[in-house]
Amino acid sequence: MEKNFNLDVMRAIAITAVVLIHGSVNTFYMAPIDSVAWNITNLCYSLSRFCVPLFFMISAFLLIKEDMDIRAFVRRRLARLALPFLAWSLIYGVLKGDDVFSRHWLVDVLINGNAMVQLWFLYALIGLYLLMPLVSLIYYKGGRTFCLFYTVLTFLFSCTFPFLSDAFKITISFVGNMTLNNFNALVIFLFLPLLIKDIGFTRQRGWLALGLFILAVIVMFTGTRSVSLAAHAARETYYTYFYPPTVVASAALFYLMLNARFTFSPLIKQRLTSVAECSFGIFLAHMVVYLAVTRLININEKLIWPFASLLFSGVMFGITYLAVRYLRKLPYIRALF
Repeated sequence: MEKNFNLDVMRAIAITAVVLIHGSVNTFYMAPIDSVAWNITNLCYSLSRFCVPLFFMISAFLLIKEDMDIRAFVRRRLARLALPFLAWSLIYGVLKGDDVFSRHWLVDVLINGNAMVQLWFLYALIGLYLLMPLVSLIYYKGGRTFCLFYTVLTFLFSCTFPFLSDAFKITISFVGNMTLNNFNALVIFLFLPLLIKDIGFTRQRGWLALGLFILAVIVMFTGTRSVSLAAHAARETYYTYFYPPTVVASAALFYLMLNARFTFSPLIKQRLTSVAECSFGIFLAHMVVYLAVTRLININEKLIWPFASLLFSGVMFGITYLAVRYLRKLPYIRALF
């Protein structure tokens, strides 16, 4: 099994899903609730919410090792993110017309917020990098059982109970009283790939994983439709990355794709690998294309047509991919991607 290529396929699919979500956001919030365009977007959203968790799990799968030099690991990973983080924050600040040299921007945007919607990922990734050595210790020194125990606690108290409160207004007070809701919910995406890689693949498990993925997508789609109709406005409650529907969908897809046997032609493999190599740059840069297109052409009303957001997302992805693939070849500039 070509593990590295499987991870490349995951990256390619995940970054496509990221662009699809951001390219469809106007339709989700502007189209009439339960219209054809809105339901198509809701389905696309529900099918795509695995995207960021999949990136987190790929990082954990590749980076968490048994004997990690904490100092070297943290220094290397943070150094890799520092320049893109600062550069793209400045780029988006300038594009949005912010005063990037003001104290307000430095404190309220760069430190306490983010310069563009997708850059929250970098803040979260920095935090998860800092926690990876601890997760390594729990998994490799504490053992699989200890790791599973912590994963279950996180899933219950930081994922499931907040979801029940948010979606159904069910509050379980003893969780807060015992401070069991203080587990970092996103850490579950560091534990899951370590646990999943130890699960041997069988046809029955593959069908089970596929069934869980489909079930999670159905829950997201129907739940989002229900809460949005009740609120008379679009609601993303069921899309939250660390809520059970997304966690289950992401874990199931990771298991399936990690164990898949792809039989693509050499050309398709080359294209998928190229997209995977550009995925980080596409993640950072695609909103530049979004801002440019939406300023040149007033497309907001056009995006409420059925399938219009899919077309827009495809154009945004294609332009960004070609630009990033070219820019990654340039000295110095490549460090931003």
